[in-house]
Amino acid sequence: MIKTFAEWVKSPKKLYIFDFDYTLFNPPDKADAKYILNREVSNSYWSEEYSLEPPLVPVPAPIKMLNHEIAREFFNAKKDHNNLIIVLTGRPEKLNKQVKRILDDYKIHPDKLYLCTMTNTVLNKINIISDLLDEHTDVEEVHMFDDRGPKKAKLTEDPTENHIKEFKEFFKILNIFRRASNSPEIKIKINEVLALPPRE
Repeated sequence: MIKTFAEWVKSPKKLYIFDFDYTLFNPPDKADAKYILNREVSNSYWSEEYSLEPPLVPVPAPIKMLNHEIAREFFNAKKDHNNLIIVLTGRPEKLNKQVKRILDDYKIHPDKLYLCTMTNTVLNKINIISDLLDEHTDVEEVHMFDDRGPKKAKLTEDPTENHIKEFKEFFKILNIFRRASNSPEIKIKINEVLALPPRE
């Protein structure tokens, strides 16, 4: 008899959070899109359906666009059915079909896929993580994989790229409140991923 997700994960001890772009998947950036499409692309490129569709992302998604190192982390985490594993992306909700298609192409099947419903990507992610921890109160460890950390912020000279700094601050405050309520702290491991878009 096949168990449902709810039956498998009654009280997960570990939460695994994987970002999508430049973490699990290396998408064409705006310069690639301009070259491939032979036209200018809009400032809203990352929110457009065509950014994840052919010819920019063929069907099936090319293996060269998969970040193999992080995919291995995902599949290793999946071996333990008591882990709760999510993909959490800043792509807008309207791209659900495109993101899911690419994950399916790579046989990456998280317990839940979350897209962005707010204009502030990092706040959207923090709200989702907070809700998950409220729902799954037995979580003892959080393992997070994201590309937007201090190294990328330094590389792009854009401090807004440092989402990991904000995630760390969130977890720091969370554990302060947990100590105050005599609850055990959650162990946090945040992995900054340095992935570059595929180029010929």
